[in-house]
Amino acid sequence: MKLLPALPGRTPGRLAIKLNKQAESALRQGHPWIFEGSITKQPEDGTIGDLAIIFSSRDNSVCGIGLYDPDSPIRIKLVHHGKGTPIDAAFFKRSLKKALEKRESLRTSNTSGIRLVYGESDGFPGLVVDQYAHVVVVKLYSGIWLPFIEDILQSLIDLTQCGALVIRLGRKVERAGYFGIEDGTTVWGVPPAEGVEFTEHGVRFHTDVIKGHKTGFFLDHPEHITLTDKQQKKLNSLKESSLLATSTAEREIAEAEQELWKLTAADEPDIKKIEAKAKEIAQLQVKNRIA
Repeated sequence: MKLLPALPGRTPGRLAIKLNKQAESALRQGHPWIFEGSITKQPEDGTIGDLAIIFSSRDNSVCGIGLYDPDSPIRIKLVHHGKGTPIDAAFFKRSLKKALEKRESLRTSNTSGIRLVYGESDGFPGLVVDQYAHVVVVKLYSGIWLPFIEDILQSLIDLTQCGALVIRLGRKVERAGYFGIEDGTTVWGVPPAEGVEFTEHGVRFHTDVIKGHKTGFFLDHPEHITLTDKQQKKLNSLKESSLLATSTAEREIAEAEQELWKLTAADEPDIKKIEAKAKEIAQLQVKNRIA
């Protein structure tokens, strides 16, 4: 079954590319981007998602392969460094499997919210994958994935055995309409309309993967994070207990200070009693941490 029926199927073109010395040196050191001004030889124009095969200026050997974007100053985003290799569905499935295996140790009984793919770091420039419990969310920041996205989505379903797969689109990608879908489209499984509950180190969160920030969860944006009913009741109970404890502590200190005032105002002040009461107040303040 095709996950993106409106997506026009096409075989990516192949572009022979040569770079200036500085860019080629950076490429050999693992840099993931090739800028427009770094290209010294390109016999023909390319379209978005074409394979850019980069040849060495010294001996014409292949030293990297990337995806071409004619609309970006970052003209080529690398998916492979080194000698030539087939870039196809099997290649990207291997890359996905490798990325998932790296994060397997993060998946525990008390953590079900995990970032599975970190864009360029995993060989997927402009593509991020997060999993929240049974839901996998793919965020696309570039149209370079047009020729390969169908295979990548199928591989994610196979490898994660997820119950639902949601596509989120960067603003530029959504405006361009590259993939023929709207931001927040569920392309596999049942749409998580009520949001998703997941855990991170034993703490439960509820997030909106359809309309929330980025893939649905981002700690710098608490407005997209909500508590479950049970968590809200527990929080309210803790607030009430805290307010009661604070009120009791303040009353005890106020009473002790009143007694201290009476001791110091006496016609013949008792120094020992005054010192003992002052020590009692200090201990109350330390004990209740409201000094």
